[in-house]
Amino acid sequence: MILNLPSRQIPCSIPDDTELFIIGDIHGRSLALSRCLSEIARTPTVADTRRIIVLLGDLIDRGPDSLGVIQQAMEAHNYADLVHILPGNHELMMLDVLDGSRNSLWLLNGGMAVLDELNPEWRGMAWRNVIKMVRDGLPDGFEQRLRDAPSHLVIGDLLCVHAGLHPDRLPEQHLLRDRPHATPDHWATIRYPALNWRGGWDWNGRYYTWGNRVVIHGHTPAVRCAVLDDPKVLRDCDGIDEYRALCLDGGASAYDQIAWARIWRDGGETRLQIYAASGAPRADGDLYGENFDAN
Repeated sequence: MILNLPSRQIPCSIPDDTELFIIGDIHGRSLALSRCLSEIARTPTVADTRRIIVLLGDLIDRGPDSLGVIQQAMEAHNYADLVHILPGNHELMMLDVLDGSRNSLWLLNGGMAVLDELNPEWRGMAWRNVIKMVRDGLPDGFEQRLRDAPSHLVIGDLLCVHAGLHPDRLPEQHLLRDRPHATPDHWATIRYPALNWRGGWDWNGRYYTWGNRVVIHGHTPAVRCAVLDDPKVLRDCDGIDEYRALCLDGGASAYDQIAWARIWRDGGETRLQIYAASGAPRADGDLYGENFDAN
């Protein structure tokens, strides 16, 4: 099931030759991601543009098929000219464990779901063997791709990052790729004061001001119910006019659904359309593959 809001103009600018698909938190929801990618494939390409897919992190943990999600992400180049996979806090927690840190933070935040996928008997294994199991079981190239990934991505007036910016921190300090992330003000973990900041995200060299920059992030669910039960909640992803932010966490940590945005240029303006894909059928029957206007 695919839902979408009507497209609308937004104040920011992106290169004229760019068409973006930015996908929020997935958390092991492989069926929802498959439907998302199929919808992207069905969307006619804007002439003379290159299609870019950006995944905002938290591909893994909590849901039933993190390995399937990783495999789809690694093969997303089949749907676009360029694919960026940004790390979320869940990927960073996993990397910490692989590097020898204590495992409790990752396991208590959904990492056990990944281990159960790899081997349901892992609880009886020596921990060094569990680490080897994870390394051997992750799809080829994924661990290194995470280690090589930047903290954020800038495309025109858009800044893509997993959790957000801090309005009282220098952006070059806040967005450092390798600073410790187990803090509440990190680019992969921040919630407040980022979420209620109305001062804009254009950096003038001393502080943030209101302008055209839009921060696109996930991490904190904008959708807090099953989107099929109330499609209008998809509107809560769009905070551009009030916050200069777009939150694409569609509630995957609790529901079988993900959100994404298509952003493109049309006639000299930048347009946005927000979508959600559900891996669950509606109560009145299976409407897989059908589009539904959530407005």
